[in-house]
Amino acid sequence: MTIKKFNYLKEGAKEPKIYEVLILNRDEDHENGISLVNLNDEEKTTLFQIVREFEEKLKPYMKNFRNFKKSNMQTIIE
Repeated sequence: MTIKKFNYLKEGAKEPKIYEVLILNRDEDHENGISLVNLNDEEKTTLFQIVREFEEKLKPYMKNFRNFKKSNMQTIIE
């Protein structure tokens, strides 16, 4: 579980906004996740419990986790 707190200046905005985000996905240009800023303590606790349970259930399968460079993918078969 990765949580990041940062100032973010949205395009066109004059002032940055502070975010605290549970990161779910990242790529070369973006980090995506659930903003924690507007969640109350109970909602945060529930969210963190869900993530911990999910990560625990994934453990037996992580031996098959792979990371692929997009530039090395030759043919996308859907």
